[in-house]
Amino acid sequence: MPPQKWKRTHSRRGAPWTRAEMRQLGRTPDSVLAKRTRRSIKEVVAMRESVRVRMETGPRRWSMREIKLLGKFTDAELSRRLARPYEDVRRQRLELHIPALRPWKGRPWKRSEEKLLGVLSDVEVARRVKRSETAVQLHRCILGIAKLGAKNRDWTAAEEKLLGTAPDADIAARLGRGVGGVATRRQKLGIPPKDHLPNRPWTAAEERLLGTMKDRVVARRLGRTVASVRGRRHTLGLPSSGGPPRYFTAREDRLIGTASDQEIARKLGREPGSVRYRRLTLGRPAISNSGMHWKPEEDRWLGKKSDAEVAELTERTLSAVKTRRLQLGITKPDSKVRPFTTEEERLLGTAGDKDIARRIGRTWKAVEARRIKLKIPKFDGVLHLWKPEEDSLLGTMPDKILARQLGLSLRSVSKRRQRLGIPVKWSGLGPWRPEEDLLLGTAPDGEIAEQLGRHLSQVCVRRQKLGIPNYYWEKRIGRVRKFAGRDWCADS
Repeated sequence: MPPQKWKRTHSRRGAPWTRAEMRQLGRTPDSVLAKRTRRSIKEVVAMRESVRVRMETGPRRWSMREIKLLGKFTDAELSRRLARPYEDVRRQRLELHIPALRPWKGRPWKRSEEKLLGVLSDVEVARRVKRSETAVQLHRCILGIAKLGAKNRDWTAAEEKLLGTAPDADIAARLGRGVGGVATRRQKLGIPPKDHLPNRPWTAAEERLLGTMKDRVVARRLGRTVASVRGRRHTLGLPSSGGPPRYFTAREDRLIGTASDQEIARKLGREPGSVRYRRLTLGRPAISNSGMHWKPEEDRWLGKKSDAEVAELTERTLSAVKTRRLQLGITKPDSKVRPFTTEEERLLGTAGDKDIARRIGRTWKAVEARRIKLKIPKFDGVLHLWKPEEDSLLGTMPDKILARQLGLSLRSVSKRRQRLGIPVKWSGLGPWRPEEDLLLGTAPDGEIAEQLGRHLSQVCVRRQKLGIPNYYWEKRIGRVRKFAGRDWCADS
């Protein structure tokens, strides 16, 4: 037998991965997949770890190298790196008494603290043991301790025997429990209800009854639910009443879309849902009564008749009638609300809302709502009422000087000027005049700044730029200084 020739295979290292190869990651051993795809094992491992696909491995003994990694990484990270189940890593760490990388900082529950659960309310227990209410509630549920004052009581064997022998409402009334609690317990035990019938196939005789009468009548005769009868009838494509199905005629199709679905259904003697489905099939837009313009005679009915009567007369929805009445500011005919008069509206904002309400015989909430709707500011005894002559001074001088003249705060003057859209007056940004330079150094900089209406820093910078010493320095040294043809002296 001639020797078999060795066949050389070309490496696919660096080639793009196909979908079939990506599906085998984690399912096929890395060495086998590397051989099949003609790649290196390192390339297969790198791709599998980059897409976060863990390699499923069977149970194996822990090596010393793996044990040394316990506690240096989180259990989840070490589980991913070692390709071991998370519970296996956590169990091995706990058996070796190795602390976790991020140990739990909570304090364990004491027996004396657990004795309080169910005896006191969760809020009281949380306050006593200095824990959160959520932590107390969670630990109580873990221990299976009922909440204080809970009406739940354990089910006895005699009570469980009654489940399913009668309707849930009768069992609940007999046992003094809620209907929901009885139904939940019955479902948990897998007991069918009293009137429950197992799913049984439909016979030909039962299907012949479908569509001959109402669904609830058929359900009562056959001992089935209404939903089951309706679903079977829809599956067979039968109408809801007896007789052959009624198809839309050409004349009826021309009417669809000319008015609302409810109006067309009333004219044709059909269901609104049937008309709506036919309109959508024909691809025609909906027509709503709410989009119709209100006529003057229809507006005169608002407030004189009830909204339901107006809706029936105008063939509109109740919400459309209510919206139109509120837009016109018309109250209901049986409403006890009376509209505000002109004299009452003039009083709004001149005093407190409660005082105005007491004066005109209304609730202060109604007065407040009306004042807000008219955009009248709230009355404040401390609030300054601006006069026209005061408004004319805004912007003619800096806000600080005007606030000092009027005896107001700088913030109130600034807000009033901004509300009226008046630009600010920055006198400190103007050029220095000779008479202002002559005042520098004759008094403290604060007094000079207040006298000139400039900022203190501007006065200090100007004085230092001109080489004028500080007023207190000259007073302490007593030196005379020549400046601009004038003698500067502390005694002057």
